[in-house]
Amino acid sequence: MRSIITAILCIGLTGLVKAVDPSWGQECAYISLTRQIYCFGGEPYLPNDKQMPVYALNVTDNSVVDIANPAWNTIPGYPNNIRPSAASRFIFTGIPGTDLVYLKGGVVCSSCTFNPGYLYSVTTNQWTQTSTDTPVYDASFTLVNNNLYYFGGQTNSATGSTTAGTILYNTVYTVVAKTGVGAPAISALGGSSLPQATWASSMVYAATYSELLIIGGQEYANGTVPVAMDDVIAVNAQTGVYSKWNDTKSTTGSLPPTRWGHSMIMDSSNTNGIMFGGCNENGEAMNDLWLYNVANHTWSPQKTTGTPPTPRCRHSAVVVGNYMFVLFGGNNAVFGTDLNVALDMTTWKWTTAPVFGTPPVSSSAPSSPSSTPSGSIPKATATAAPKNDDDKSSGLSGGAIAGIVIGALAGVAIIGALLFFFVFKKRDKYANANNHTDNFSKGEAVSNKLNDEILSQPREGHKDISPEKGIKPDQSLPGPALPPGRIMLEPVKPDGGF
Repeated sequence: MRSIITAILCIGLTGLVKAVDPSWGQECAYISLTRQIYCFGGEPYLPNDKQMPVYALNVTDNSVVDIANPAWNTIPGYPNNIRPSAASRFIFTGIPGTDLVYLKGGVVCSSCTFNPGYLYSVTTNQWTQTSTDTPVYDASFTLVNNNLYYFGGQTNSATGSTTAGTILYNTVYTVVAKTGVGAPAISALGGSSLPQATWASSMVYAATYSELLIIGGQEYANGTVPVAMDDVIAVNAQTGVYSKWNDTKSTTGSLPPTRWGHSMIMDSSNTNGIMFGGCNENGEAMNDLWLYNVANHTWSPQKTTGTPPTPRCRHSAVVVGNYMFVLFGGNNAVFGTDLNVALDMTTWKWTTAPVFGTPPVSSSAPSSPSSTPSGSIPKATATAAPKNDDDKSSGLSGGAIAGIVIGALAGVAIIGALLFFFVFKKRDKYANANNHTDNFSKGEAVSNKLNDEILSQPREGHKDISPEKGIKPDQSLPGPALPPGRIMLEPVKPDGGF
């Protein structure tokens, strides 16, 4: 029932678009409740472009998803007139088990107000402001259970803040995801000290060690410099100890090239971080894939098959099942076209047609999704019956339905014949009790055996299945090396606070 309500709401709120404008700095998240990937924001946008829609891509069980020609839903309008400003490079994450997405900060249009904290319901298309925090952009972040952790980033006038200077951050902050309310920051405990401030880095959580790992990006040390790839910041979410894993080495002898604007996720075993793409210090994008082994502190390149995504940075990486979707991004003043590729993390093969569940067997290759009328949700190309109890459509052909009806009628006829037989035998028993006792007992035994066989048959039921050339962050700021803690490059009073 919940899926039906969600579908009805989405139909009323969405319109189909075949492609989304090229962009970078957008963020995307997957909501399992609706089985859709939702994206928001990104550059370029017009100076007065204060409003941006949410885009959704349907990812359904028992289907082949054509992401070479994706059918995006655009969700325009904001019923309660609360909305974030058009933005890029913000914090954005889906909250598991809910229909909610959390958003905070980002670089906004020149006439826009800053984005404090918002929750967005994908089913009702409602934004709710949750805080008045000082905005931050280019922070790395990850969701752990119901806690959102983020590290680094910056605050300046580009975020819509009244701050005239630039603030850099080198502390892990926490937000309770379901409420959007900030929790205490993780202070440096156990004799540890805060690391360097970074931005445009990536963060993953190694559950086995309770460690938040911050990798790559840019830092300020007598100028803007890239963070070395053997200089991994580790923050223990339980003990509050900050440390450097600068013993990191490469299995090949060569570390990955330094980068910013890359993506990184943890594999399903929580053994390896998977890093893709990013831009070097000259703004040139890459499309290499590396694994970071948490236990051994080692980098190793990962060989893949298929056609990889084009080089890009400031893209989105979204995990759905066994796939990592790589969406949008840019390279040397060219924003990525609507080209999206998924990596099968079990076979290390890139594909534009990820398969979910068990699609129907066909003698020909899967066809592209058919055009869907505006205002409707695009359906998966597969015709297999949905595997969720909430989905009540049978997916049966007319012939199959006719066969079921005929079978049911035949079953009724057989049962009727058996009843007639037993009634007749019972009458015969009372008429000739002395002569036919043995015969009736045999008939009763046969009928009991038949009934036992019929009742023991298995019953079929539902089964749950589950940037301009050389673009870099504009941080060419003079000054000495940064001390620990929150850093004001030009001392001013920020607007709001964490």
